[in-house]
Amino acid sequence: MPKSIPDAPDLATEVADLLHQVNHTIRRQAMADAGPSGVTFSQMRAMRTLTRRADPMRMSELADALGIVRRSATSVIDGLEQLGLVRRAEDPTDRRAVGVQLTEAGRKMMAGARRRRRSAAGQVLGSLNQTDLTMLRSLLRRVDGT
Repeated sequence: MPKSIPDAPDLATEVADLLHQVNHTIRRQAMADAGPSGVTFSQMRAMRTLTRRADPMRMSELADALGIVRRSATSVIDGLEQLGLVRRAEDPTDRRAVGVQLTEAGRKMMAGARRRRRSAAGQVLGSLNQTDLTMLRSLLRRVDGT
């Protein structure tokens, strides 16, 4: 169970709000640099999850990883498939299961998104030096439990 901060609840809330704002600013800048792509935030999130896997990911695994119900995952993948960014693949170990993986176009889109996110993060966090960034990363990993 996470520890609470009884002596500084307002400080904890302010930090949480600032984390959210910084992430939102980075995401907004990266999306502005990309221009209109026709891909929603939910679809981009699914693609980021698929990027981490070399082999096809089962729809049920994807839904679990995204914290959404399977029907919602299917809708997200349907839209990405129409855009040619993912493809469905039969599961060699279970005929009933369907795997999903990025297409070449999907991998290219994600490579561009990573470049834009890295650039936006550099702009937003540019006032921090290497020591500051290392400390911030360490603190955030501690909070995240990683």
